[in-house]
Amino acid sequence: MNAFVKFVAIMTICFAGFKALFDILSTGFGAVFRGGVGAAMGRSASIGNIIGSLVVLILGIIGLSILINLVLISMNYLYGMLDGLLRGKGGVLDEASNAIKDVFNEIGWLGKILNWAFKGIGDFVLLMLIIIAFPKMLKIPITGYAEFLKGIPNMISERAARWEAQFVGDYHAGGMRRW
Repeated sequence: MNAFVKFVAIMTICFAGFKALFDILSTGFGAVFRGGVGAAMGRSASIGNIIGSLVVLILGIIGLSILINLVLISMNYLYGMLDGLLRGKGGVLDEASNAIKDVFNEIGWLGKILNWAFKGIGDFVLLMLIIIAFPKMLKIPITGYAEFLKGIPNMISERAARWEAQFVGDYHAGGMRRW
């Protein structure tokens, strides 16, 4: 793996991990405070917020560490696949250079230099494409996991409110009738 690509990818993973950790912690502790205040007033949805915040904090930190580890492990395999597809034997650059090679060989010694230059420029362009796209592909599971966890406290609080409404037999708990 190219050292610069690996550096950019690892830095992107670290920044995405820090952002996801901050999102998880702020969601978890925010839901604890929001749920604590509401639970003191007797709202069942707030109890759901507290339970959801505990789920987010526990699953968030454990799951994020496992997910970052898996992304770091799969990074080499994904790079090898991209590199083989774009720059390897039978890849995009190899096929394009073989198509132009016949035209350059008719020129003579200048054609060999032009073919070498074309391969070098193509290799550079494809490497820049990998540098741009590769870190974004590695960041997707980390941010997706954090976004999923951010919705858990609200989801559990809505379920707790529904359970309360079913338990007490009030199916219109959110609205008030004015006669």
